[in-house]
Amino acid sequence: MLKAKLPKLVQVLENNVTLKEVYRYSYDYMRDASEKSVDVQTALVMLQLVLGSRSAHVGRFVHFVTHHQPRLRCINRDQWTSFVEFCFTIKHDYDNYDELQACNVFFFFYFFFWLAGLEFNPSSYRACSL
Repeated sequence: MLKAKLPKLVQVLENNVTLKEVYRYSYDYMRDASEKSVDVQTALVMLQLVLGSRSAHVGRFVHFVTHHQPRLRCINRDQWTSFVEFCFTIKHDYDNYDELQACNVFFFFYFFFWLAGLEFNPSSYRACSL
């Protein structure tokens, strides 16, 4: 039954406004009510499920966090919300990224990770699939 409804769900999520709403809702869904943030591994999986095929930043960001931020333990709501805006605003080649514009510091480090060309191999990244 769910499998039959999946194409309709995919079609609904093609609308960026709806996708952003689902993305924001997913933070509360995965967050333990007693916590203010989400475990980083849980957040990375949800990120791939919700945005994986919609933005080139997802694979790069997952790689960056997994391989270059080993001390990161959680993602807070501000980081979570900022990432979806980053994905929909910043081009995949970062052509329109402005280092002087206000942004979450975490994404600033992510941008410079990409700029330095540190060992991201897109062929080694596999997004989660349903």
